[in-house]
Amino acid sequence: MIETGKLDNDEFCRREAKQFHLIYAACFAVFLVVAIVSRLLPRSWRPRLPGARARRTIIGEAREAADTFVPFAFMA
Repeated sequence: MIETGKLDNDEFCRREAKQFHLIYAACFAVFLVVAIVSRLLPRSWRPRLPGARARRTIIGEAREAADTFVPFAFMA
């Protein structure tokens, strides 16, 4: 016998995971563009973010920004 409540919960979890991945991919793309643009600016024009760690790769900067931002989208 199949429990319908369990199936609904599994479907809900799959939808939540899909939403998370879509939002993460969109944010990563935006932050990747920001990281590329910031690298093209002269050093004196680059934004100085508080708490910024040592210089990373462009992908690393975008990943760190997305990892910081995306959880706030799911706070309720």
